[in-house]
Amino acid sequence: MNFWKSIALIFVLILIGTSGYGQTNLWDTVRLKEARVIGKLQRSALRIQKLDSLELQNNSGGDLANLLARNTPVFIKTAAPGSLATISMRGTLASHTRVSWNGIMLNSPMLGQVDFSLIPTFFTDRVQILSGPGSIQKGSGALGGHIDLTSQGRWDDNFYGSVSTSIGSFNTYRWMVDIGGNSGKFQSRIRLFRMQSENNFPFLNTANGLFNRVEQQNSEYEKQGLLAQLFYRPNSHHLLSLNAWLQMSDRNLPSIMSYEGSGRDEYQTDNQVRVSSSWQYTQGAFNSKLNSGFSVDKLHYFLANQTSGGLLVNYDSRSESQSFYNNYLSEYAISNKHKLSLQLHSNYHRVEIRDIKSGPGYTAQRLENGVQLKASQNWNQRFYSYALIQQDWNGIIRNPLVPSLGASFQVIKDIAELKASAGKNFHLPTLNDLYWIPGGNPDLLPEEGYMGDLGIKTMLTKDSTLSIEAELTGFISYIDNWILWKPGEFQYWSPENLETVLARGFESRAHISKQLKRGKLELRANYTFTRTNQIGYNNTGAQLIYIPVHKANSFIYFSRKQNYITYNYSFTSERFTSTEEELSLHRLPAYSLHDLSIGRKMILWKLNTDIRFDIHNLLNKDYQSILWRAMPGRYYTLHFKIDF
Repeated sequence: MNFWKSIALIFVLILIGTSGYGQTNLWDTVRLKEARVIGKLQRSALRIQKLDSLELQNNSGGDLANLLARNTPVFIKTAAPGSLATISMRGTLASHTRVSWNGIMLNSPMLGQVDFSLIPTFFTDRVQILSGPGSIQKGSGALGGHIDLTSQGRWDDNFYGSVSTSIGSFNTYRWMVDIGGNSGKFQSRIRLFRMQSENNFPFLNTANGLFNRVEQQNSEYEKQGLLAQLFYRPNSHHLLSLNAWLQMSDRNLPSIMSYEGSGRDEYQTDNQVRVSSSWQYTQGAFNSKLNSGFSVDKLHYFLANQTSGGLLVNYDSRSESQSFYNNYLSEYAISNKHKLSLQLHSNYHRVEIRDIKSGPGYTAQRLENGVQLKASQNWNQRFYSYALIQQDWNGIIRNPLVPSLGASFQVIKDIAELKASAGKNFHLPTLNDLYWIPGGNPDLLPEEGYMGDLGIKTMLTKDSTLSIEAELTGFISYIDNWILWKPGEFQYWSPENLETVLARGFESRAHISKQLKRGKLELRANYTFTRTNQIGYNNTGAQLIYIPVHKANSFIYFSRKQNYITYNYSFTSERFTSTEEELSLHRLPAYSLHDLSIGRKMILWKLNTDIRFDIHNLLNKDYQSILWRAMPGRYYTLHFKIDF
């Protein structure tokens, strides 16, 4: 059996993932042992997706929300370009996904979630997604998964830099600067960005009964930020780093398309300071890393209606959160087969929120401590396993114990690997859940989740010109004490531990890379099937709101000489928008989006230059990610970048 029949197995795996059907005689009809293999699988029992440099570069002018929506199986729910964008991983809530950057957490201690529209892709050099039980490697609390972001230096260049700018529809402008260099032991790098847009796109209003096209109003935004980094490497054993990220965002917030009242003034400003430092030491079989850092987030939200007597202020709230992070990790390889690791963390949060108009607010603090022990073993050239256990304390209160187990076995050496992992996790109520006035519930219990993965991964390479990788993973999560905000008897909402939720499904992905004589061809695809519903008393069996059953995307990159073209496709199935019984009346339609880019790389003024033209929403699709929140039809962006 030749190499191409081995490739056929990859597509069979993806076919299984997208159709849900398989053949019982698969291993008898395809004999992979005759394939010619050059690359090797990296041993891991976990589901980890790493975005590569091509995916990052293709989205460097945008935010992390756009990057994840176009290149991963996760669902990003966004109100509009530049507006709030939150995530759902494996059928869980936005607060169930944790996001870290250079060792510090980006999740708000008040809401527990992250606004991905405020994270520029330009500031990140590595993006890793750990799903399900794999998230426990980074600590407790992520019932859906963990996204790990890293900003790095470049030791291979004494001096480097780039300047890029773009202009797009709706008076959208961006510019970015990246300059750095090193002297052997010291390195510094600084990145700056600024983007602004009137964001006044036309859209089809399906809520006013006229179904006419109108222009989006009060949707301008402006964002700017700076990332400064210092590195010191005195020898091969030590590496010290300091990273400072400052960012300011000012956004007007448009009304929903069904709003028919008087004019209104609604906006939000976000100011953020994040500082992370680390010391990494490596000596033989021993490796350790100490991270310390802090973040300060300030948010101002304002809403007022225009009346004949002037502005009538409804909300004028200001909140501030201060967080301090400390994490220590040490690893020791007892032998080539055995490794032990110890991880300690201590985090402190303090938040304060006040509304100048209505008065209610709260001040609260939280101390989080934890210890994690992990042991891993390579039993032989094919079998690997790990076990870990983590214990956390919320102040002096001991939280549920968090164990995790995993194993992988290469059923076909260096080609096909079976992976399985299972674990328990928990998620603390957010500070808003506990202390919001009115409605906070200080008696809430942590959400507890039991989760498992089972998957197969294959990887084939030939003659260093062709590589194919595919993965199919089934997952299940049982989450008890699910926290849900509900209307109460005093006419305001309050959170309760009411629901038990079961989330299950599977993820599949494929990556094909072919080196051509004068160029390159890359194809990538992701597909996720997710069922998430409440189980137990009064269970309707319906999918939870804003969680699509089907989510898929694909990416094609083709280059020849100096020219290249990219094509993105994404599909999101219908979503429920209400838990009411008449579910057929509360569905958002499915939608598909197509994006096309054409570019050329060349030498201009003795500098490496990249010019690219993007067409977004190529087929001019009318759609909504959130009910009554307008999204733009077809629009365009022209990019220009110089590297030196």
